[in-house]
Amino acid sequence: MSPRILILALSSFSVGTQAFVFVGLLDRIAADLDVSVPAAGQLATLYALAFAICAPVLGALAAGLERRRLLVGALTLLTALNLTAGFAPDYGTLALIRVACGAAATLIVPVAAAAAASLAPPEARGRALSVVIGGMTLALVAGIPLGSVVGDLFGWRACFAFAASLSAAAAIAIRIVLPPAPSADRPGLGTLSVARERPVALHLAVTFASLAAAFCVITYVAPMVSLVAGLSGAGVGLMQACSGVGAMAGVALGGRASDGPAPGRAAKTAFGVLLVTHAAQAALMLTAPDIASQAASGAPPHPIRAVAMGATLFASTGSMFFITPILQRRLAALAPRSQAVAIALNGSMVFFGQAAGGAIGGAAIALAGLPWIAAAGFVITLAALGLFAAADRAASRAGVP
Repeated sequence: MSPRILILALSSFSVGTQAFVFVGLLDRIAADLDVSVPAAGQLATLYALAFAICAPVLGALAAGLERRRLLVGALTLLTALNLTAGFAPDYGTLALIRVACGAAATLIVPVAAAAAASLAPPEARGRALSVVIGGMTLALVAGIPLGSVVGDLFGWRACFAFAASLSAAAAIAIRIVLPPAPSADRPGLGTLSVARERPVALHLAVTFASLAAAFCVITYVAPMVSLVAGLSGAGVGLMQACSGVGAMAGVALGGRASDGPAPGRAAKTAFGVLLVTHAAQAALMLTAPDIASQAASGAPPHPIRAVAMGATLFASTGSMFFITPILQRRLAALAPRSQAVAIALNGSMVFFGQAAGGAIGGAAIALAGLPWIAAAGFVITLAALGLFAAADRAASRAGVP
């Protein structure tokens, strides 16, 4: 893979890390700023909402700008914002900074993805996009945990300095390694009309539905693995690691599949795997023994059930991220004059899908109990598969494989 593509992946790694670098330190932030832990957690929600809302608008306005200059400028702004966050005197100031960070990030990942697609030859564009997306997944596995370690050793404010160092390094590397990259995209809010084109709209809907299906379950990993296998603490972290490794594997394999002869068939297979894993998760939860009473009597966790749950998390997250490069590559091909805007719209659907999945999962728990989060995920995955079948036909009619 070209060093230029890897440098673009560094920018997405820095964005993915700073997005949630503080989530392992919420109790310390809450205590220091005199707010509740749930209020501290809303710092992540504010960031996600800012990204989801601003991505298409800022992406459209900046679409015609030279990409290297735009990336360096946005990464420099993100560096300054994270450094400022480390000195925030109160919760309100920190919340405003996180909103600004979410807005700034919208000018990095979609632009980096569009730049990667333009730098790669046609037969390798899917893999190039998967490398950039892989930077985000690597942040989940390595960047965010490292930020938690830094915050644990030096105080929660230091985690923002760590995030700033990553975005600064990415800005410097892009300025040195990446050549000037003129954008072929049309600027202006009028480019948002690409979302009304049927093939593009269907692929965006698939992104929303597939993320909602996955996050019905992923959001509630801790209570789920506690119910199924009696795990807590480090055991929950191990299950989350299974999801993270699955995401990295899925992105890598999905990138190759998107450059292959039958990406649509490969994506449909991945949706099938998602359906099977949701069914398996539901079965594991519905057949769970009375873990609470066993734990009270000193019984150890259930290793076989833990392995089974870890396998379903690996497979479900891997399948979801397998589909992502295929959707990204198609969007870039379906909107050749609005690539960054189309990818930014897709980023909005990612965050809105995550939020919807968490809300639907919460409603399922409230109405029917924890095991039904997997049933909800199964139903939404069926809907996503139906949408993808329609999107696949629309892409074929547009001449996009």
